[in-house]
Amino acid sequence: MAVTDDEIQLKQSLSGPYYQPIAKEFIDRDGSWEAMPREERPQSEIQTIHYACSVFEINHGIRLKIDLTGTDGVPVALELGFRKGGHLTGAGMIPNDPESFLWQDREVIYESGKDAIRITGGQLQHRWTQLRGALPKLDANCLYVTGFTPFQLVIDIEAVVA
Repeated sequence: MAVTDDEIQLKQSLSGPYYQPIAKEFIDRDGSWEAMPREERPQSEIQTIHYACSVFEINHGIRLKIDLTGTDGVPVALELGFRKGGHLTGAGMIPNDPESFLWQDREVIYESGKDAIRITGGQLQHRWTQLRGALPKLDANCLYVTGFTPFQLVIDIEAVVA
């Protein structure tokens, strides 16, 4: 994380290999996986992903500039969480999950009481929301923006001002 006068930058890089069979000399006589050191297994097809998100202040809100690169074709699900009790328009509820919504229109409005925010810039390229290796879904009303790497978006979140 880096902070300047007008921007917050968040970055992370991850990689994950496929582990090949362990060499015969490292196989435990009893077949115990715990006794076979994983670090001795050769790695192949190492996949990488690089996350970058810049946060800027804009008039009445914030702008998120999101850039994911690395291995091509990796499904991405960006989860935006909102307090329960509000109402989302411009998003479609996921069947059998009244707290999960997929991006649908050009803009999504979240209303709670007399307050409202507008979210623009999202997309829907697939319908997967709970991807392998991700944290569990937030305990909130969640709006999902989806795509595949390389993945670049600019999302604005602004107060609706009368």
